[in-house]
Amino acid sequence: MGDDPSRTSDLTSIARQAFVASVVDPDKAQIDELRPTKIGPYLAAEALGRYAGRDGGVLVLRTVAIIGPDSEHGLVGIINALPDNAGMKQVGDILLVDGSRALGTMRFE
Repeated sequence: MGDDPSRTSDLTSIARQAFVASVVDPDKAQIDELRPTKIGPYLAAEALGRYAGRDGGVLVLRTVAIIGPDSEHGLVGIINALPDNAGMKQVGDILLVDGSRALGTMRFE
């Protein structure tokens, strides 16, 4: 299992699907970055982007697909933020919000 390319591709696909499933109107959403990453010691993929909320305001969204070590099991983390409330200047700043920092402490047991 490990970090083989097919697992990375699967995680990227899951992160994209989770992003689309997390927004009210996918036609009013945009994925700015879709990439493999690590969450703590774990192989993961993330989608970073933005979407229009029900009130028309813009929200930033990060979906992360994480796989357990040598496992078929994992989880999806969903973090969203209002850019003005979180002091964000760009989509990538979602990596600095509390939810993203907390996700990095997650461990499979």
